[in-house]
Amino acid sequence: MFSWYQSKLELGFRYDKLSQQNSAKHKVDDEHINASVKLSRAVSQTAQLQLDIANGFRYPSLSERYYSGTTPRGQILANENLKAETSLGAQLAINWALADTWQFDTSIYHYTLDDYIERYRLNEQTLSYRNLAKAKIKGIEVALRWQPSALIEHHFSYQHQTGEDRDNNTLADLHPNALKWQSLLSMKQINISHSLSYRFKQDDVASSEQARDSALIWDMSLSYQLNQQQSISLIVNNLTNEHYYASADDKASFEPKRNVTLKTEYIF
Repeated sequence: MFSWYQSKLELGFRYDKLSQQNSAKHKVDDEHINASVKLSRAVSQTAQLQLDIANGFRYPSLSERYYSGTTPRGQILANENLKAETSLGAQLAINWALADTWQFDTSIYHYTLDDYIERYRLNEQTLSYRNLAKAKIKGIEVALRWQPSALIEHHFSYQHQTGEDRDNNTLADLHPNALKWQSLLSMKQINISHSLSYRFKQDDVASSEQARDSALIWDMSLSYQLNQQQSISLIVNNLTNEHYYASADDKASFEPKRNVTLKTEYIF
């Protein structure tokens, strides 16, 4: 790490080596060297600007490379010839303490990917995996934290992500575009929390995925500490009773409708 004036420069390196083999003695050995550069600068007493540039990788998982069989999503056919996915990306972030009780963070990012590992539909009954020669993912994340007192804090966030291959087809497994509000009230023996999120309608999906309607999802919990050993909690999930899918996977099941859980924990 190097520092001068109001700026800092950090360099990082990482080496990974992997070996995978199935029962049929098909073996793959692979290795990658990654590097990262982080440049941060204080633009005021309360704000900091940060730029990250790095390359990365993702090895195919054992199931992607070797497992073929029946799953809740249907038939899966592995691909022994999958190559590791590699990426080069940049992220620009701003961290700003607006006041003693407010913190604002935002970042934009862009990644280019080679050999992106995609799940796709081989036929009506079967899913498999393949490498895409080129792909790109970009997005923005915004977060606002408000702590009006020592007892309560609120977190507001927004995320938006898009991804395409070189033929402008939408990538699978992207994060859903969503708004979220979370809050926590902490007292001596009682904790009350809630999470209210809005998932935007999703029409532009990959070939192995399904369109999803917008959904407003509200979860709440109340916990009470009876003594040092025991606590009791009341949890209400999907308070709005939304009918929504767990993911964009075209075999995904619906999440449970409104449900209530009462539980207790005892520490011996």
